[in-house]
Amino acid sequence: MTQRASTSNVPWLEIVLPFYAIAIVTIYYRRESIHLAIPDERLETVVLWAGWLVGAALGGVLAFSALFVALYLLYSPLYLAKKLRWALDPGVWTDPTEVRFYLCCFGLLCSLLILAIWSEELALVVFTLLAGCAKLLGRLLL
Repeated sequence: MTQRASTSNVPWLEIVLPFYAIAIVTIYYRRESIHLAIPDERLETVVLWAGWLVGAALGGVLAFSALFVALYLLYSPLYLAKKLRWALDPGVWTDPTEVRFYLCCFGLLCSLLILAIWSEELALVVFTLLAGCAKLLGRLLL
């Protein structure tokens, strides 16, 4: 007999990726504060290579997540414009959770655009953190 996975379990990526995004931003702005206090030079080399490999793998996942976030944010005005036409017709059914999700995406897009006008670097940091927390936010919004 196979056991079904519980829907209440949080996948490991929802926990690791936000911390990785925070670590990337922290390391970018405070690179000089990161030290390895390992006395053995060979062990330090192995630890550095392992860190680079894990960082590169998580960086690829973060980039993939950022691509999906960008696609959802950029598609949200088109989706809402299409649904607005259908919302005016009372006989057409629309999914309220889907509309709410795209309204949140549109709000985030507008907020990021305003933030980018004010400070491009801050908008990039917020987008990086948003990409790291995308799966968790998607679970909360849906």
